[in-house]
Amino acid sequence: TLLESKDLKTFNHALYNHDWYQSQQSQEDHHLNLIVGLGPSHPKLMVINFQPYPEDIQIRQPFAGAAGELLRNMLKAIGVEKNLSYLSYLDHSSNPKRRLPREVKMLKDHLQKEIELVQPKAILLMGPELAEILLHESNLGDLVEKKMEFMGIPTFGTYPLHYMTHDPGWKKPAWTTLQLLKSNL
Repeated sequence: TLLESKDLKTFNHALYNHDWYQSQQSQEDHHLNLIVGLGPSHPKLMVINFQPYPEDIQIRQPFAGAAGELLRNMLKAIGVEKNLSYLSYLDHSSNPKRRLPREVKMLKDHLQKEIELVQPKAILLMGPELAEILLHESNLGDLVEKKMEFMGIPTFGTYPLHYMTHDPGWKKPAWTTLQLLKSNL
């Protein structure tokens, strides 16, 4: 099963075949609407978004399109290569419906297993939902200026990339987070 996976290849295979993910989409196309994590194990950084963006689904890669380009530039500014980071999601499907608490718990358990397999040196959370679910931090404004820990790993939170692509004013607090992240890497 997914939580018993010994490596990322097995984990991703189990994710594709997980009953819950299959139930989120029509049977014939559920694989097309599911994006698994991508990147090396033991990276400096693991970047986690709540769900894939539409461009991610279209291009079939995590953090693709305008959001991915922005992330690449943000990470480059602090000396981290996007392609040397591990990119993933709490919910790997593109289904936008609201998640029930038991589903969120299941997704969190899956993410914890993925983090255990990836073994990043630091984690960057993209968005308030993740800060609430993983860190029990409801005020992302406070989180952008401090380092937290998740599973014993230095963890930082900032605003979602789509906020920043639609309103550049969100980049300033994100830069504060990136500077804090840089000083901890």
